Amino acid sequence: RIEEYSLPAAASDPHTPLIRTGIVWFTVQQSNVYGRFDPRTHDAKVWTVPTKGALPYGMVNAPDGSIWVALFGTNKLGRIDGESGELREVTLPERGARPRRLVVDESGIVWYSDFARGYLGSYNPKGGAFREWLSPGGPSSAPYGIAIAPDGRIFYDEARSGTIVAFDRKTGKTETIKIPTPGSIVRNMSVDSMRSRIWLALSGTGRIGKIELK
Repeated sequence: RIEEYSLPAAASDPHTPLIRTGIVWFTVQQSNVYGRFDPRTHDAKVWTVPTKGALPYGMVNAPDGSIWVALFGTNKLGRIDGESGELREVTLPERGARPRRLVVDESGIVWYSDFARGYLGSYNPKGGAFREWLSPGGPSSAPYGIAIAPDGRIFYDEARSGTIVAFDRKTGKTETIKIPTPGSIVRNMSVDSMRSRIWLALSGTGRIGKIELK
């Protein structure tokens, strides 16, 4: 059974959903807002991102209770207070950066795919330090879907090369895995920690992909 719930008019194109303590958070890319919905009360609220045209895209929970969002239309990340909903913008060093998807590791470091420049990047909120690594496919590789594997490595997709990159956070070394079906774009990944697998949505091919890590 599918139940539908109405959102405020500003949330015309809800994008990425996220659950935090029973509340559904979501981005609204084209309307430049983000919001939350309480399934128990049906109460919904939205906030406008301070930067115009920010295109709020991927979002993810952090260990400290905050929520991080990739502001794909600009060179910024956003940190949302999980209680108040207030957003603080963090500007990436490169003006041409366009973060699309992100993950947060166990220590609170934010890892993001820079779709426009072909980089994997990280931001440490504790010290404010940024780091970045050029993707093996180069500046035009278009890094997209991203996940942290059970073994601690960062896995992400190069949308224009049809390649999955495995990045070792300890050594900085990468391993590449070609997706068998040409034209596959992985917009999102899902981690099955119990079975040590990563599932891939192979957009444009009508297929699901699986990476076995054992």
